[in-house]
Amino acid sequence: MIVWDILNSLARVAITLILVWKLVRFPGLFNGWERAGMSVAAGCSMLTVTVIWNGQRSPFDGWATTLFSIGVLLYFIGRTTRHWRHERANQLQLKQGRLR
Repeated sequence: MIVWDILNSLARVAITLILVWKLVRFPGLFNGWERAGMSVAAGCSMLTVTVIWNGQRSPFDGWATTLFSIGVLLYFIGRTTRHWRHERANQLQLKQGRLR
């Protein structure tokens, strides 16, 4: 249905713009895993727009969506790593009596 194609395309373009803006505006806030994942996801999100409009008959139909998923996975690996390190640092601070 054309409405869903338009909505999906706008969402993909929005994802790309938001990720690029975050990477350019706040580069120091993300670790390497997060930056790599966001970069791959942003690029491949834009490539999947052609897949939507060509009805899965595009050169990008298989690998662009797969790489988008891998980019999101890399981002979440980076976030999880960041959370583990943060929690470990907090526990160390508690043991040393510096954090209450």
